[in-house]
Amino acid sequence: MTADLYNDLVDLDRTLTPEQREAYKQHQLTPGLPPWAFVVLSIITFGIFGTIYLQLKQSKLPVVKRDDPTA
Repeated sequence: MTADLYNDLVDLDRTLTPEQREAYKQHQLTPGLPPWAFVVLSIITFGIFGTIYLQLKQSKLPVVKRDDPTA
């Protein structure tokens, strides 16, 4: 795929087929931690927990481009 799907100027209706659009809607996210637990764990680990946790969550999203970050 040559178009940058993250660019606001790209028309996704013309760029992606309906099958591709449905495939990108699929994810493996589950409900996360309660906000108070996230804050407490981030404070205890000096912010490292938040960085790792969010990267792990992002790795469960569909990969749109090869350089999408994963954990």
